[in-house]
Amino acid sequence: MKVHLGNEWISTSGTPVTINAWFVDNWVNYTTTGSSTQQVYNGSKPKTVYLDGVPKPAGSGWTYSSGIITITGAVASVALSWLTIATVWDDLFNGIIFGTGHMVGLIIFAVLIIGLTMAWKYTAAFTIPFSIILSLEYLANDLGWDALLMLLLMTFIIFQTVVRKGKT
Repeated sequence: MKVHLGNEWISTSGTPVTINAWFVDNWVNYTTTGSSTQQVYNGSKPKTVYLDGVPKPAGSGWTYSSGIITITGAVASVALSWLTIATVWDDLFNGIIFGTGHMVGLIIFAVLIIGLTMAWKYTAAFTIPFSIILSLEYLANDLGWDALLMLLLMTFIIFQTVVRKGKT
């Protein structure tokens, strides 16, 4: 049986499959009820293939040719990942800045900015525009307290810059 899902498709011969995730965050995940052959097409080779929960290299239960992944070595589950280091870093960055770790990211940024401001008097030229942009992004992502903290941080930077300017 072959099922087209957008530009991609999955084909199975033997036992049926149950699709749990279809290109969600660059993953395809499905279960099967016994040994059979499945083919998945999306036009590119996956970065990692897990057969029954174990990562397998090409040629060890799966092959890739002309955009088609052929799986022959799974009995219970298959997970295909097209994650790259760039997508992992992007997800990590967004998680720290705007996601569940946003306060940790804000504290790290504040410590960096305060340290740089105290060490180098020209820091304000670089950090104030970045702080304004980040404050606006926090507001756009409904993180009002984070935006307020960024504005307070900018006030500290401006104050430190003015105080240093007066001392030189």
